[in-house]
Amino acid sequence: MQVTLADQILADWPGNPAEYTSSEDFDGQVLVENEPITRGSRFLEARQNEQITFSFIVTRQFANLALAEAFFLTYWSGLTKQGALTINAGYAADDPGLVVITAANAILERMRILDPIGASMRVQFYILTTALAAA
Repeated sequence: MQVTLADQILADWPGNPAEYTSSEDFDGQVLVENEPITRGSRFLEARQNEQITFSFIVTRQFANLALAEAFFLTYWSGLTKQGALTINAGYAADDPGLVVITAANAILERMRILDPIGASMRVQFYILTTALAAA
């Protein structure tokens, strides 16, 4: 799987030995209006406001500790936080079963670096959008 937001690669194909993606998570949610209709009873109605949270962890391996620490301290500041999202679902760009998933507008809500170990960093991304579609 390859994930890009605003043309910046957040997760690259599995064949890259210095990086791999794991722990994908998907959460779809709709805003629900809870209206009283009579005393003691309620009417639930789904509004058209939907939100999708897509999160994943990327493990990155660096050549040395200094490069890993520089990444740790500066990566978030250099990221574009909003733009078009493209998820290339498959093993590689030439995968015959490749499926391209897109969202016209997505937001990188947050990024966490989990337990840095030497020159290896696990980075968790949280992306919010309202709709995903197969291209």
